[in-house]
Amino acid sequence: MSLAPRRPRQRRSRAPTQFGRAAATAGPLFPTRIPGVRIAYVGSHSEAAAEMQGYWQSRGASFVHFALDGNAEALELQTILSHADVVFHSAGDATVEFQRELMAVCERAEKPLIVLDESSLSGLTEALCACCPIG
Repeated sequence: MSLAPRRPRQRRSRAPTQFGRAAATAGPLFPTRIPGVRIAYVGSHSEAAAEMQGYWQSRGASFVHFALDGNAEALELQTILSHADVVFHSAGDATVEFQRELMAVCERAEKPLIVLDESSLSGLTEALCACCPIG
């Protein structure tokens, strides 16, 4: 047995804060990665759709946009939705009749449909915070 003085063990983790959680870092916040998740957005063709695409791709998800331009075909919509895991839709972008059809298609396919209050990236993030906090 050695008589050398023992050094105290150093903790490798961050000092815990209230309730034992690790302290937040001061560095940049990175979004939660969700590779392989397939996202469909049904809404008008706009700059917001491009921003949403960048948002999802930064998380590793696949993104497809079904543009509501007056020539929307039910067959094309069903094809897109069959390859999606989650469907987002902006309520103000379509008629009530189309919204009902979209809800029915998603329900039959057992796909979650998340309706956005507004067709924008902030509308998307608000909806995400309300229904599925993925950070």
